[in-house]
Amino acid sequence: PEAEFVVYVRNPIELLESNYNQTVKRHDETKPFVPPERMRVGLFAHLERLLRGKVPPRLIVRPYGDALFAGGNIVSDLLTVLDLPGVQPAPQRVNASYTLDALEFKRHANHFSLGPLQPVIDRALQAYPVGEREYSLVPPETYAALRRTCVEQLDQLIAEQGLAELEPLRDELARAPQRPYRTQAATREQLFAAANALEALEPETFEHLRARVQRTPGLALPNPEFYERFASA
Repeated sequence: PEAEFVVYVRNPIELLESNYNQTVKRHDETKPFVPPERMRVGLFAHLERLLRGKVPPRLIVRPYGDALFAGGNIVSDLLTVLDLPGVQPAPQRVNASYTLDALEFKRHANHFSLGPLQPVIDRALQAYPVGEREYSLVPPETYAALRRTCVEQLDQLIAEQGLAELEPLRDELARAPQRPYRTQAATREQLFAAANALEALEPETFEHLRARVQRTPGLALPNPEFYERFASA
């Protein structure tokens, strides 16, 4: 009962896109991203329910974001919360984001029941440097509407629960520009380039993927030209 919990609160729209990317990276998602027309931020509502409880848990609430973390990353921020500023985290990034090219290659590959190939392809694509890393799949007019809703709900949470520590998140959510909007599609050249990189880095895995693609012809892929790269060598 006396335990304290550190809760990180992230930009809900950014979290929405990040969660979608994770489903493509790790959970065989093949459908394109479709943003909601309206948004009820579950984390805000859940925090409010917790803090209104008869015996609320002991929460340390922190804003999530590279520009909002003490020390510029979540490990340094947590060490600051724990009053261990002298401990230095290793300078590495776990679970690096995909470029848009890598995301679309993986979305195509997910059609072919990757099974044990999944983690190998994921690691290879995390290292793939080609394509945009800073992008958004939310149309700007939808983003603006979702942003207004999120700011209103966050303002209410801060005011009702006295969570001044979330003011920096609120300001960033209200003012920071959206990342460049991009439509979710990949050309033949983009898919082939990602395939070439996978073959160079993980040739055995590439051949296993080739066999899977060849065993399942005629699927309704976002770009059917994907098949051409996996024709018999």
